[in-house]
Formats: sequence, C-alpha cells, structure tokens
Amino acid sequence: MRRKAAYLKDVLLWAVLGLPALWAGLTRILADRYTWPEVIAGLAAIGVAVAFARPRPLGAMLVTAALWAGSVAVRGDPTVFFPALAVMSYQAGVRMSRARPALLGLSGAAVVAAAVVPLVRWLLSAQWDLGAWFFAVTGIALFGLVPWLAGHARHQSLALTRAGWERAGRLEREHRMLAEQARLRERAAIAREMHDLLGHDLSLVALRIGALEVDAGLPESRRRAAGEAREAVTAAAERLRDIVAVLRDGDGPGLGPERENTAREDAAREDAAHEDTAHEDTAHEDTADPSEESVGELVRRAAAAGMPVTLHGAQEDARIPAPALATVRRVVREGLTNAAKHAPGAPVTVRLAHAPGETVVGVANAASRLQGRGVTGGHGLRALAERVRRQGGSLESGPADGGFALTVRLPHTVPPNGPPNGPPNGPPNGHPGIPTSVSPGIPSPVPLRVPPSVPPRTASRPVEPERKPDLELDLELELELEPALALARRRVRRTRLAAALVCVAAAAGVAAFVLGFTVYEAATSVLPPAEFAKLRAGQAEAEVAAVLPARTRIDDPSWPEPPIPPGARCRYYSTNPEPFGDLTLYRLCFAGGRLIAKTFLPS
Repeated sequence: MRRKAAYLKDVLLWAVLGLPALWAGLTRILADRYTWPEVIAGLAAIGVAVAFARPRPLGAMLVTAALWAGSVAVRGDPTVFFPALAVMSYQAGVRMSRARPALLGLSGAAVVAAAVVPLVRWLLSAQWDLGAWFFAVTGIALFGLVPWLAGHARHQSLALTRAGWERAGRLEREHRMLAEQARLRERAAIAREMHDLLGHDLSLVALRIGALEVDAGLPESRRRAAGEAREAVTAAAERLRDIVAVLRDGDGPGLGPERENTAREDAAREDAAHEDTAHEDTAHEDTADPSEESVGELVRRAAAAGMPVTLHGAQEDARIPAPALATVRRVVREGLTNAAKHAPGAPVTVRLAHAPGETVVGVANAASRLQGRGVTGGHGLRALAERVRRQGGSLESGPADGGFALTVRLPHTVPPNGPPNGPPNGPPNGHPGIPTSVSPGIPSPVPLRVPPSVPPRTASRPVEPERKPDLELDLELELELEPALALARRRVRRTRLAAALVCVAAAAGVAAFVLGFTVYEAATSVLPPAEFAKLRAGQAEAEVAAVLPARTRIDDPSWPEPPIPPGARCRYYSTNPEPFGDLTLYRLCFAGGRLIAKTFLPS
C-alpha cells in the first residue's frame, strides 16, 4: 500500500514538472514554440529524474541539470525546465545525508555547462553568446545549489526531530527500567520479611502443635485435632513458600516459558541495580534495630514453643557492635527456623563467641528421630549468605555429626573497599530440599523492618524516598544528549544561513552581471549615424560587415516595425551607446548576400 502511494506521488510529480514542457509545445508564451520531439525528450528526461529521485537523488538532480543546460544551449531558453531542476535539487537535499557529493556534483555540472553551452550556441549561431554562458553558470547556482541547501536544511531539521523523539524514547525506557527496578526491590523486601517473620512464627506454631500431637496424656481426639491443625499450618507454610517464590523469582509454578524468561530478565536487571548500591543497602540493613528481639529472646521463644534449645555465650550479645548484631540475630532466627522445619524434636545449640575484630555465631542441631515435615525453599540461606558476603564475612553450613550446623563469621566493620568480589557464599550441603548454591537470578534482599510487637499481617512498611541515583541518571542522560542536540541545531542554522547567503550572492551576481552586460552590449553594438548614412541597398554583405559593430543590440524589437522583406534576415544595431535611455535602432536586412533594406526604428 505504501509503495503504491509512492508510485502515485511520483506520477503526479512527473505530470506537474512536465507541464511547462507541454505548454511550450503548444504556445509561444513561455518561449519559442518547442517541437514535439523536443517536448517528448524533455518529458522522458523528467521521468528518468523522478524515477531516480528516491534511490539515487544525486543522479536525479544531475539529470535535470543536464536537461536545463541543454535547453539553454539549444534553444537559448532558461524558463521551461528550471522548475524540474529546482524540485529535484530540493528533494536531493532532503534525502542526502552527506553534503560533499552534492556540492561536487553541482560544481562539476556548472563547469561542464560553462564550457559546453557557449560552444553549442556558437556552433548553432556562428557567434559567442555570453548571455547563454551567464545563464549556464548562475542557473546552476540559483536553481540547483539554493534549493539543495534548503532541502539539506530540511533534512537536518528532520534529523533533529528524530533525535528528539529518540531521546524522549530513551528517557522513557530508562524511567520504565527504574520503575521496574523499584518494583523488584519492593518485591524482594516483601519476600524477605514474609520469609523471616512469618516463616519463623509458623515454624514455632507447628512445633508447638506437633508437641501436642505426640503428647500421650491427651485423648486420641485431641491428638487427631492437633495433627489436623499442624497439617493446616504446614499447608499455610506451603502457600507462603509459593508466594515467596513468586515475589523473589518473579514467577510461580505453571506460568509458562515466556513468563519465566521475563522473570529472568527482571532478576538480571535487579542484580545490576543492586550492584551499584550494595554498600548503601548494607549500611541500612546492618544497623541494629532496638525493637528487634535479642538472641536470648529468640532462644527463649523457641524453647517456649517446645524446642530443646541451649544458648552458649548469651552475655556476648551485648558486646557485639551494631553493624554485626543485626546479622547475628538473622543467623540465629534462620538456624532455629530450619531446625524446627527439618529436624523437629532434635536438640539445638546456639553459640555466640566474641573475638577481636569479629563475631562467630553458630546454630547446630542433632539428628532427629522424627521425619521433618516442614516446608523447604532455600530462600533464607541464600539471602543470609548474600547478607554475610556484603559484610565481608563467611558462611559455612552442612551436615555435622548426623545433624546440621550453620556457622557464620562476621567482622565488626565492613572492609573499606566493600565486600569481596565473587559469588556469594552459599551453603555447601544444606538440609534436604535446600539448594546448595545461590542462584544468580535471585535478587539481593532489601531491608524492611517490622517491630515484633506489630502483627505481620497489619504491619505497614515505610515508603522509601525517591532514590538519588535515579535523578543522577536522568541528569547524566541530559548531559550526554545536550552536546549532540546543540551540534545538530548549529548544523541546521549553518545550512540555513548558507542557503540564504548563496541566494543573496547569486542575486547580487546576477544583478552585477546584468548591469555590466547591459553597459557592454550598449557600447559594442553602436552603428555610427555617419556610417549608416553611407550604406546603400545592393551593397555586398561582406562590404557592409566591414563597418558594422561586433554585436547586435537585440534580436527582435518589442514594438511594431515595418514589414521585413520576404526571404530577408535582419540585424538590429543601436544608434548611441546610452544603455538606459530611449532605445533607437538601425535595422539592416540582407538577402542573397547583399543589403536589400535599411530602416531607422525609433523607440
């Protein structure tokens, strides 16, 4: 459809540009009537130019320049084909991105026209025609160079507009990406809080109900009810696991490969966003919140739920610096949660050790005689390993003495150069069902602190202020694009100024040439009255030519004159050298090689 529209436009353009040639073949208004072979040749040349205008704009411009110069050389007429030259030159300027080929092409066309047009005129009329040479040179500038410069200014203006739209599109894409990153950060924060708070509480609830289920002092109906309650809590934990998986990984089960690819891309963008802000996030995460449960309180609450847990080094809790204390609490909470899920009823030991420059925390459980019926997901150990890595620490986890041990070493201060590079420390051998490596697609957790006194279902999270790096990114984009836009604007202004200057210079050159040529023509076409009086009808043309000036004044007067004798050809000479006064002429008519009539023509 678009190609058909382009064809229709080209046909319409050919018809419009061919109208002057068709008109010249029917009337004498524009110039001496053209012969039909000349009209057909002109229409064919215009058709070739229009066909080349889209794929070869420079070739189309040169074809019309040759057509226009040919009409000046053969017919001495600059009026019929100059619209085609102007239009093709303008279109070439719009469609060409480089200026040098067009300028070289027009310069070459002007040089060739300046050499060929006067030669052709001399061969046809046996005299040099400076007027044809003038039209050949100035016509290329006026009808070729000026329209091309105007079209090139239009080309640069369109390029500037496209650059502006591309800039807007780029900024919009950047804003969408930043919004997506913010969404991923919020999603990761929600997932972490649900895992850390609800997962821990549900594990303790299941532990309490499991103790009732195996209590021999309760009736069978009560133990069966306790089992049903434990299964309900386990099902709730399963649903929580699915929700955490959706929030962390960006996908849930059964959503298809397309959604999975989108999730991977989201996670990759989230990782890239957190790479630049890891130190800042770590500083916020590792500030101990006084409202959080201490290590002793975590252990006491787990013991109250029925877990056989022992704490060694409780006094060390008060000596741990604030940056490491928050992570220590998370390690203890994660270890107790995993023990309740995977080794119910097994003794658990929590150890705190304070050494110069670092704190060592360990959570170990013995082998369980009961089958672990908790929910497995591995998100807690992955997030914990990433958190420890950011603080410059190390995490070790795996089977130990038939059970499972989790040991973390934390420096009291983060290294000046930030956490070490490389993959985060993942648990080498975890509980059954827990992945033993940290997936690169898992986004880094972002802190979201909820006081323990507030129920998780109703807790409100503070709204994070607008991130400064996003604003700085917008500013950087502005600074990157501004020089390019300024350069494009300068180019457009320079092209427009060049077009105006060329037009003014061409007009000034035309005026100066016309003025000078008029003076020159008036001075070199004067037949003195005394010489005119000596001429007699019947004199040989060669004898008369000896006293005639080098040039004729005009070719044909614009006012009525006496009839020209049949078969004669007449020449018109000025009676005085005044270029701007009343024009009076002497007419000399020749036939058969002799002067047959002489006439004075007043203005």
